Amino acid sequence: MSPSTNSPAPTSLQRGLLISLAVVLLSCTLILVGAAYAYYLITIEADIEEHADQYAENLSISMERLLWTLDDEAVINVGMYYKSLPDVSALRVMNSFGDVVFFFDKELPDTVVTRDVQVLYQGDVVGFVRLALSTAPHTARNMELLRTAMILVLIVGGIMLIFTYVILRRFLRRPLSHLNELASTYASGEFDLEEPQSPSREFQGVVSALSHMGRTIRAQISELQKAEAAYRSIFENTAEGLVQTLPDGRVSKLNPTMAQMLGHDSPEQAFASQAATSAGVYADPSRRKELLEQVKKHGEVRSFETELLRADGEKIVVSINSRGTFENGELVLLDSVVENITERKQAEAALQAAHQELEDRVEQRTRELQQANERLRNLDDLKSALLSAVSHDIRTPLTSVLGFAKLASKDFTKFFAPEQGVDPALEAKGERILRCLDTIVEEGERLTRLINDYLDLTKIESGRIVWNDRDLDVGELVARAIKAVEFVIEEAPHVELKTSFQEGLPKIHADEDRMLQVLVNLLDNAVKYTPEGEILVSTRFNGENMLEIRIADTGRGIPEPDLPMVFDKFHQVDREDTLGDIPKGTGLGLAICRQIVEHYGGRISVDSTLGRGSVFTIVLPVASADSA
Repeated sequence: MSPSTNSPAPTSLQRGLLISLAVVLLSCTLILVGAAYAYYLITIEADIEEHADQYAENLSISMERLLWTLDDEAVINVGMYYKSLPDVSALRVMNSFGDVVFFFDKELPDTVVTRDVQVLYQGDVVGFVRLALSTAPHTARNMELLRTAMILVLIVGGIMLIFTYVILRRFLRRPLSHLNELASTYASGEFDLEEPQSPSREFQGVVSALSHMGRTIRAQISELQKAEAAYRSIFENTAEGLVQTLPDGRVSKLNPTMAQMLGHDSPEQAFASQAATSAGVYADPSRRKELLEQVKKHGEVRSFETELLRADGEKIVVSINSRGTFENGELVLLDSVVENITERKQAEAALQAAHQELEDRVEQRTRELQQANERLRNLDDLKSALLSAVSHDIRTPLTSVLGFAKLASKDFTKFFAPEQGVDPALEAKGERILRCLDTIVEEGERLTRLINDYLDLTKIESGRIVWNDRDLDVGELVARAIKAVEFVIEEAPHVELKTSFQEGLPKIHADEDRMLQVLVNLLDNAVKYTPEGEILVSTRFNGENMLEIRIADTGRGIPEPDLPMVFDKFHQVDREDTLGDIPKGTGLGLAICRQIVEHYGGRISVDSTLGRGSVFTIVLPVASADSA
């Protein structure tokens, strides 16, 4: 690259050094002269002040007797002596009568000090003296000295500059010429030189730097050659098409993959065809304009999909990633990576068709399942209605059966039992009859509970139950539940019931009978499945506007596989190995508990370890201010 015409012409290093040295020498001379002149001014003023005080004192002493005796001639002689002094510019001597005895004024410039002295003789005023001193004589003498010193410094400086010029010409020209030759050698591209040496030790650092620069350039050229070879290998062997185009559509470079993608055997054949202009390969030329607009706007484009025309007229789908090169804001070059995605597009179309077919099948199957589900829901409603009707129909005769069984047992015990004692065989038959009647009563009551539980659950699920909600004190509610199971606890002497109530708990808004049903069911289960140990009932406020009731026992616990299903309808935990002596329930109690708790926006959960006990936790929202 040629140097700019506006660049300044190169200057001589020797001349620059001489000029710089001259400027430095002149500056130092001026500074020294100025400092000396300032020092002289300060000392001159101080000396003048001192001389003025001394002269005034001497005049006062020498004039006192002369003025007392009115010896004017002697006064004049003394005045003439002071007139001869170069720094005294004016003197006036007056006697006590105000007559001027002696006066002179040299009218010297720079008069800076005056003294007025009253002459006393034995305490009486005998005259007056006015004295004036000037710095002009001292200033002239000092300026002469400064001029002489400046001339001497300039002469010495000139001699030094001449000597420096000679030294520079002798000692700088050879090493500088060596540096110029070395730089010219490197500039011509010859970097394979042995380690050069400078004729001057001071320039060896520069020579070593130039040598290092040469080695670095040689290494960089080698790396660039390797990079170019690698780029050429990538450009020619990559699986993607690479193409470089100008904004007007002319193709300046493309790789073999791009040529083959367009149906040509080589890039040269592609250049000889319409592929030499990128506009000719677009199935829709407007897509190329759209690509150019996006590159001009964003600088690059990624995943630009379009169709290109092969040499045989076949269309292919490609994905283009392009980046533009700009100069002064104008697009001058477009580098693009082109990927043939025709097969992928065909696969996507086939996949989309298969997906659509699958969606249609799923939709059809969903409709069939919805119809089947609707039929099952109708059957379930029919089953529930049937069971509800059957339960109502069974409960009435069942009540009669229970009543007659209890009456028969009572009458048999009252009237026939006394007659059995005389006949052992009759007595055995009577005990058997009583056991049968007790079994009828127990199973009848169990069936009654099952029917009642099922009817309650059906009402809750169908929304036909009537909820008598009001604000309830949780402590009182739990106390009532405990009282309801007192007789069960009394029949389990090895079970201890404990309570832990947090004070000041907020109230809940719920149906008292239904919440009692939940708590009694949980307490009854805890007592039933805790043959020995303790049951702890606790309440607390958990800080989230929720109130927590926990019923923990140290009983036999629930197997882990059964935990997720304990609240399901008709699910009963398999306790054959441990609790075969305890009658099974209906399998609806915990399901009813969950329905009731969730109706009030709460939740019920269980945590249990087999052989260590269970913890049932009820969480209910506290009553709001407007729930009353």
